[in-house]
Amino acid sequence: MSEPTAEGLKRYPATAGYNVDLASSIPCVCTSTCLVRCAGECGCEACSVQFTTFCETSGRLSALVSTSNAEEEALDAYRRVEVAEPPVIIRRGRFDGR
Repeated sequence: MSEPTAEGLKRYPATAGYNVDLASSIPCVCTSTCLVRCAGECGCEACSVQFTTFCETSGRLSALVSTSNAEEEALDAYRRVEVAEPPVIIRRGRFDGR
């Protein structure tokens, strides 16, 4: 199991860089080049779980199954800062916005 990166520690400060939404903690391995609301494109399983949770709770399960525009629309909704809050785990602690 890998360790959280420095960016992961910023994204999940309250849990020492881990997404603890599942039974086992997942380290955030994001880099400084990741978007604020990373959906796991960088290979980060912690952020992928956050995006999956968003899709489930927002009724966008179709985004998890490859269809024409479903994933693109879900990513857009996930990243729309003006209408979407950061993932719950990020709101628990301070996050500097990178």
